[in-house]
Amino acid sequence: MDKILIVDDEVEVAEFLSNFLRRKGMKTFPATTVKEAIDIFLRERPNLVFLDIGMQTPDDGFIILEKIREVASEEEVKVVMLTAREDKASMMKAKKLGAQDYLVKPIDLMTFDKLVLQYLKELHS
Repeated sequence: MDKILIVDDEVEVAEFLSNFLRRKGMKTFPATTVKEAIDIFLRERPNLVFLDIGMQTPDDGFIILEKIREVASEEEVKVVMLTAREDKASMMKAKKLGAQDYLVKPIDLMTFDKLVLQYLKELHS
């Protein structure tokens, strides 16, 4: 079964997106801190991660992405940045560190749902 990690320091966002996917029958794990995200990632080995950038510190999402890429390739785990940051430097840094996509909040649920299905399909092809 596919596992999806949703990391956002806003508890409501992490829980909302997690519950949205759970209702569709997916196994999800919300996380709101760097430590929690890394612990869940190492324990559960999700194959899709949605990751906020600015959490407790401005670059927490990049720290998590670097940790993920130390142990999992882009073929094994798809990472999508989901953030309020719209600057080109953050987008380029995310891509350089191994993120597959970069979405700016707020996100439309239909777009979110479509992306989840797209990346899960890619993982299985």
